[in-house]
Formats: sequence, C-alpha cells, structure tokens
Amino acid sequence: MKRFGRFLLIFMTAAALITASVCFLELWNKLPTHESNTPVEGVTREAGLIQHTPPPDNASELKFEEKTDESASTDLQNNTIFGYVYSEKTGDPIAGALVHVIYIFAERNKSSGAEPLQAVTDENGLFRIEKINLDAEIRYQVDAESYSVYANSIWIGGKNYEAELGRIKLSKGTNVTFRITDTTTGKLLPGEGLLIRNHEACCSIDGKFAKQNLDGSITLRLKPGEYGFFTNHLQYEPKKKEGVKVGKYELTVNFSLIPGEDISGIVVDHEGNPVVPAKVIFRTEGSYDRSVFFCDNNGRFTAYNSFRPGVYNITADAENSFGFTVKGVPSGTKGLIVRLPETIIMNGTLIDEETGGPAKTGRASIWINLPDAKFANGHSMSQSTDSSYSLKMPRGLSYLYINVGSATYESISDRKIVLPEKIGNCFTYDIRMKPRKYIVGKVTAADTKQALEGVKVTLSGTTDGKKREITTRTGTNGKYNFNMYAILEGKIENILFSYDGFLAYSNNSYCRGYSSDCRTLNVELRRAGKITGTVTGRDGKPLAGITVINKSKWPNKSSVSHTTTDKSGNYTFETLDPVASHIIFVGGSEGRISRKRKVWVSAGKTAINNIVMFNRSEISGRVISFIGNPVEKAKIKLTVAEAITDNTGCVSYELHEFNVKSDANGFYKFEKLPPGTCTFKVTAGGYHDYKWTGLELGEEELRKNANLELDPGMSVAGVVLDDFNRPIESATIQVYPDNGHHQQTVTNENGHFRFTTLKEGYVRLYASANGYIGNPNRRVKAGHQGVCFNLILGGTLTGKVTGLDTFSETCISVSPEGSGSSSSSCSNADGSFVLQLHPGKYTVKVTGKGFIANRVKGIEIEAGRNTFITIPVLSGCSQTVKVLDADSFQPIHGAGVYFRPYAASQEERQKLPWNICYNNHKRTDVSGLATYSGLMPGTYQLEVERTYYQRKIVGIVHVADGPGESREVLLQSFGSIEVFLKRSGTNSLGRCRVHVRSIDDENAANGSKYSSSSRICAGGNSRTFHNVPKGLYRITLKVPGYNPYEQRVYVAQGEDVTCTFQH
Repeated sequence: MKRFGRFLLIFMTAAALITASVCFLELWNKLPTHESNTPVEGVTREAGLIQHTPPPDNASELKFEEKTDESASTDLQNNTIFGYVYSEKTGDPIAGALVHVIYIFAERNKSSGAEPLQAVTDENGLFRIEKINLDAEIRYQVDAESYSVYANSIWIGGKNYEAELGRIKLSKGTNVTFRITDTTTGKLLPGEGLLIRNHEACCSIDGKFAKQNLDGSITLRLKPGEYGFFTNHLQYEPKKKEGVKVGKYELTVNFSLIPGEDISGIVVDHEGNPVVPAKVIFRTEGSYDRSVFFCDNNGRFTAYNSFRPGVYNITADAENSFGFTVKGVPSGTKGLIVRLPETIIMNGTLIDEETGGPAKTGRASIWINLPDAKFANGHSMSQSTDSSYSLKMPRGLSYLYINVGSATYESISDRKIVLPEKIGNCFTYDIRMKPRKYIVGKVTAADTKQALEGVKVTLSGTTDGKKREITTRTGTNGKYNFNMYAILEGKIENILFSYDGFLAYSNNSYCRGYSSDCRTLNVELRRAGKITGTVTGRDGKPLAGITVINKSKWPNKSSVSHTTTDKSGNYTFETLDPVASHIIFVGGSEGRISRKRKVWVSAGKTAINNIVMFNRSEISGRVISFIGNPVEKAKIKLTVAEAITDNTGCVSYELHEFNVKSDANGFYKFEKLPPGTCTFKVTAGGYHDYKWTGLELGEEELRKNANLELDPGMSVAGVVLDDFNRPIESATIQVYPDNGHHQQTVTNENGHFRFTTLKEGYVRLYASANGYIGNPNRRVKAGHQGVCFNLILGGTLTGKVTGLDTFSETCISVSPEGSGSSSSSCSNADGSFVLQLHPGKYTVKVTGKGFIANRVKGIEIEAGRNTFITIPVLSGCSQTVKVLDADSFQPIHGAGVYFRPYAASQEERQKLPWNICYNNHKRTDVSGLATYSGLMPGTYQLEVERTYYQRKIVGIVHVADGPGESREVLLQSFGSIEVFLKRSGTNSLGRCRVHVRSIDDENAANGSKYSSSSRICAGGNSRTFHNVPKGLYRITLKVPGYNPYEQRVYVAQGEDVTCTFQH
C-alpha cells in the first residue's frame, strides 16, 4: 500500500505540471512577440530609429473628439540598383548571397517606413532590385554563408534612376552571438533594433536580418576589427558597448535591457485645435539620440515604455505648421500639450550667382534662425532638390536669419532677411548661391596607361583651426570627383593618391592658392618595387626577430623604414620606389656583426636579398717601443673598409672607425669588427705617429698578436725673451715640419718650450705673445735645443671713430713719423679699433664709406701702455653716375669713374686739402651705376674710361652738401683693325712689323691721333689692333729684306676692319 500511495502521488504531481505547462503556453502565445520579422501593430521603423503609432482609443487616458484618417498614397518609380558579390580572397563570384535594402531617408516620411526589399545573387554573383520608392537614401546589407556581413548606403535619384553598386567583396567572418535579455522577465529579444558599427566602415549593420538561434539568441558573422554595438529596441532603454574587438575566435555579447517609461500628450494649433497629421520627435538632452512618433486622428501621441528615467526635448511638427520644441520634459509625463504657433510660408528659388538661372544644388538644406525669444525653441527646415524650397515660420516676426547648406554651392550662414510689414499666408524670397570649387581628374598606371579603379584619393586641409580630411575613390574608369565643401572654407593643404602595388603620389603645391571653380588633376601612378629575403646564420638556420632597416636614397632626399624577421627568418619591404637606391641594413645581435647590401628594385617586380649573418671578428695585440717596452695610453684608431656588393654585382666600400687606448702593459683589443681591409693609426707622447695599412680581416676571424712598434721622436727646445732678456710666459710657439704635421705649444713660467714628436729634417718655428710686437720665425734642424726668440714689448692704440651711427668698410691706417713700417686695421660697427704698435710717434688716418677721410698727427705710443684717441668724421656728399653704351644704350659694367679735384693753377692745387683725393674712384656695377657717398664738397673734373671705349672727360662738376645728383654718361665704342698676312710658298719670313698711324686731320684736332705698331712672329699670319678711334689710317707692313707694303683703311665708330696683305 505504501508503494501504491507513493506512485499515485507522483502521478498526480506530473499531471498537475503538464496542465500548468499547457496553460502557460496558451497564455504565452497570447502575448505580443518580437521574435519574427512581422511588425507589431502600432510600430514602424526609420533608419534604425524607433517610430510608434498610438494604440487603440481605450488605451489612452485622454479623451478627445475623433477625426477621420487622411492617409497619402505613395507612387512607385522605376528606380533600380544592381551589383556583383565576390570573394575578397579568391575573386570568385558568390552565389546565393542575400541582399537586403532598407530605407534610411526619404522625401516623404511614410516612405521611410516601407518594408525592406530583398534579392539573391545568381551564379555570377549578380543581384538586381527594381521599383524602389521615390528619392531616398537606402542602406544595402549583404549576407552570405561563412562570409562576414557587408553594409553600405547610397542615394537613389529621381525617376528611372539606375545605380550600379560595383563589385562588393566579402571576406571570411567570425561568428558573434548576441543575447539581448529583458531584465524583468528574462526573455530573449530579437535582433530588430540592434545596430553594429565598425569604426573603419562607412555604414552600420542592422541586426534585424541576423540569424536567430533555437535558444532565442541571434548570430552574425563579422570581419575581425573593433566594433560598437547599439540596442534601440521598442519599449526598452537603449544601450551601447564601444571598443569591442572581434578576432578569429567566436564571441558572445550580452545585453540586459530595462523597460522604459511612458510619455503622452496632444499637439494643438494656436487656437487650441488638435493638429492632424502631426509628428513628434523625442530627443535626449545633451545627445542626438531620438525617437519618432506619429499622432493619431485626434492629435494624440503616446510612447509606451520607451524612455529611461531622464529629461527629454519634445518637438512637434506638422505639414502646414511651424515646428515647436518643448524642453525639459521628464519621463513619465502624461497629458503634455504642445501648442504650435500661427504659421506663414516662405517660398523661393535658389539662384546661381554666375549664370543667373536656377542653382543645380542637388539636395540642399535650408533652415532659419529666429531672433524672437518666444520662438527660440522653434525650427523650420526644407530640403531642395529642384532649386525651389518652402519654409514655415511663425507670424509676427520683423526679420529672421536664413541658412543654406549645399554640396555644390558655398554655405550661407545667418543671412538677415527683413520681412514685409503685411504678409498673407505666404511670400516669396529668392536666394543667390555662389558655386563651390571642385577637383576632378583621372588616375592611370604610368606604364600601361590603363585606368586604375579603387584608388584612394584624400584631400586634407584646415577648417576652424582643426585638421580635416575628405576621401573618395576612383571608379571603374579611373575618374574621381572631389567636392571640397568639407574643407573649402578653411585652408586646403594637400591631395594624396594611394593604391596597393603603386607608389603614393602627393601634391601640396597644386591645392595652394586654389581659386578656380573647377580644376583638373590627372595623375599617373608608378608601380612600386618590392624587396624580400631571408636572414640566416652561418649554419643555415633562419634567425627570427632580427631588425632589418631599409635606407632609401634619392638625389635630394632619403627615408628610413624598419621591419623584423618572422619565425622563418623572412622579411619584406613593399611599395619601394625603383628610382631610389635601397641599402638593406641588418643590425647585429648575439655577437653577430651587422650586414649591409645595396639593392636595386624594378617597377612591379620583387628583388630577392638573402642575408647570411656571421659572428664578429676581433683584433688584439700590444703597443711597444723600438726596444720592446710597453707603451701605455697610446691612442689607436682602426679603420675597416668593408666591401658591399649590390644585387647587380657592383662593389662599393663603407668605412668603419674604432678607437681604443692601450693599458699599462701596452695591450689593446678591438671587438665586433666587420670583415675588410684594416688601417691602424697610433699616436703616443714621445713617439712618432705610426700608420699600418693592408691587414685583411676575414669573417669570424680572431686575429691575435697584432703588435704595433713605435719609433722615438726628435725634439726641438728653446726660450722666448723680451727686449730686456726677461722670460715671457704663455707665449705661443708653432712648429711646421717639412715632413710632418703642424703642432703648437706655449711657454712655461721660465719662457721655455719643447716639441718631442718630430721627425728627422728641418722645421720652422713661429713665436708670438699678447702685448708684444712681431712674429719672428726660425728654421732649424730637428734635435736643436737652443732656439731663442726676442719679442719687443709694444704699446696699444685704442680709439673710436665718431660722427656717424654705423661704420662699414672703415680702415684705420697708422704710419710712423719717421722710419718704420705702417700698420692698418678695420674698426668694429660702432667705430672702435685696437692696434699693437712699436713705441714712437704716429699719424692715424681714417678712411671709409659714407664719410670724409680724417687724420690725427703726433700720437705718442709708449711700451706697455695703452693710448686712447677719438677721431671725429663728417658725412660726405653723394653722387651717382650711370654709364651707358652710346649705340645700344645698354649699361656698361666695370667702367672707371673718376672725380679728380680741379684747380685752375698749380698754386690752387697746392692749397687743396689732403683728404679731397680720397674716395674719388669707383667702378660701375652690372647696372652701369657708380655711387659715391663720401666726397668732400668742392669742384671736381669727372672722367670715365673703359676698355674698348673712348675715354670721356665730362667736365667740371660742383659737389655740395645735400642730396646728390645723378648723371648719365654715354661712351663711344672703339673699333679694331686686324692685319692679315697671306704667305706664298713655304719660305720663312722671320718676324714682320706692322705700323698703324692715323692720317685724319679730325682726329689730330681733337687730340685723339692714333699710332701703334706690333710684330707678327715667324709662323704667324695676323695681328689685331684694338681701341681704334673713328678715322682714316695708314697700315704699313715691313717684311725683312723686302720693300714695305702700305694700305689705307677707314674705321667707322665701333667698326671692326680687316686689312689683308699678299706676300
């Protein structure tokens, strides 16, 4: 009985559980579900944004009079999109891929809520979707088995528009499972409302098309990368997860959503009547997240469980009413009244400033800003597609600000418009637009001239102080079209073209100073080369983790790139310029030496450069004297010339330098050496410099006992004394050996000096000391120990030239009043100067540019003392002379211009001041100008001369203070006579003499009588006479042993004449 009772209890319990389960399933099926793609009653979507329509009347707490529904019909248009789906890895077409089309934005709001369209690719990967509604922006999403999901967007134009999406390439993807759970019920929610955004992609992936698993979760295949996941499910608080990394392993993402709160109300006009139809937009304060709802036939709206706790801005808008926003509405508000103001309409046309006709703006945005505070929360915006627009605004404004944004025309920001005093329900205002600027062009391969598809074109610039970039890609014909509206109002800096397998092309000078409306830039991209290879040890095993450096060198620039060998020892450098030379440098590691090799690459080809790493070489030994004693602290410099062979077989050499010092035992050691030819240089105190070259060092060679033997040096010693035979300390002694290097030392406190590392032969010594006069020298033989120098203690003359602000090219000359040598120096810019002089009396003269020379006599200089003087000067007068050719009026360079002091008699000449003769001679520059700035006022005779031109005496010139005069001098060019002797036979005539004499009375009258003679050497046949003035000449040729030959020739001004004698 106990067993039967226990069995009966179990049976009754099971029956009760089955009955409860059946009841629960019936109740569950009656609940609304989101697990299918069938839309829930009262719910629609637009661009991933939730749209709600109100529930039945009995669900609202507000009671209003019902009105009939006035729904608008939608006309279908023959718009079509098509494309091809391929595998990114193999390039093969993908059949059976599912393509979804979703409306993001449409001209009419209801069009955006249309059902998604679908298509399946055929065996060629082709898909086609026809009869797409109206002008709209759509998002298309491609899903294929075992491939990652692809999403992008496109704008569909007017009627009969056909858009080709091109080749859509899919890559292998990773399964990502999403578990979206209701926190109150634990129920899993569908993928509708899930958006997935890749930071590198231009469009989001919609989760509504995701595969639904048996447990209610959804799965999507995503391309590895970094993603952001967003949930915007109906009646739930939205959530997001940023920075989620998807790799090659499957991933599960969990969301727990909290049901939101309600907000309800009514939209009325300025008279309090419900507005139908009306749209209500909810925005979260401080963000751009929004939800869209439509009012019912009574103007009511209700948002069920759609808002998380917080504050919202609610905007109401209707077809013929000015939109209005209520700010700061808390979640859970019921009975909200949104009152729309009385509305008037502003219509107009967008006018092109250049053509005067309608502007071809495409899709332009026009909106207004209102100055009245009571309408501060209002808004009005219009989309223009055919150059016309219509804007709503509240009645009662005296003026407003209009704004226009267009992709093809420059933006208008807050243009003030004064409204008429009396306005009906509408008025007209046309807006003039200035066209934007474009860059268009075509990209081709430089070698094949074929168009390149998919080239990335990046335009960079600065807008409002921030760096910005806009990017496009070339089409199948290689063409691109750059509308620079994003950067145009700032500064355009650079345009960059980049494509796999080709060298990037950058042009920053093309965009600077951009002013034309449309500019064409066609670009040819050069194919890049490639270097690859393997780094191994001497045993043939690959070396991983080795740093490989590529130093690319062009004629005027260079660049460096790095890479690291992989597990197999392989490395690769891509996108290399074939024009440059490339030096592959492998850094040493673990005792191995670094290796270098020059590699040349060809366009579109790969150069193989395998590298074998060897262990480092060493050289060690001792530095010893000629008797075998160790030399301590000897400086040893080792230079290794390493041979580097490029991939074409050419050999170049690179020098490596190493330095060490010998220790107390004379021992030295060089480590980590490359193979090559070694050169030693050794220096040590008391020994000759040592050099040894020709040692060949091999790879992994350990060279020991490389001893370096030094020879002792010869010495020269002496003393430096003053004129009283007292030693001079710190005097500078320099030695110049006939077969050695220059050396320098200073004397000690006793005036002694010594050089110890000289070679055999003669040396020349120089001595100098601060404050002493002279720089005596001695030539002695190495080994001489008694060299004596006597220096004379001099005096110092310091001073300053005053009278001008600055002094340039100022010369201070000092001459003794008696026997002795003169000295000179230049002053500083402030006019100060310093001179070391022998004791005695001197005359100091100051000459320079821009002032009149001056002198001071009787300056006494004492030994060991400083004498200071001040020399005042006065600004000189200025004169400018321009010398031109009298025939061509071209400037003559290098002409001598003389301002010679003029005196009527010898007595007056003796009375002229001594310094009137300074600064009186200049030569013209390339412009034919000679400028004087330091002339003394007085009377001068101006003369100009130049080789091949007649000397010209201009006349008497009076120079006075004040602005200088400018004179123009024309020089007549001289002619020339070439005497040519034709010899008959082969007889040697010896030297012949030619005489040229002027026989023109005109030349004799003006003092230009010309006479010259010259010889024609034996074996010669011509002689030329230059600087011949205009006139008649007698040419006489005297040949030894023959009668003289004579001819007469006339030389015109500047003419070259040839005179020929036959003998």
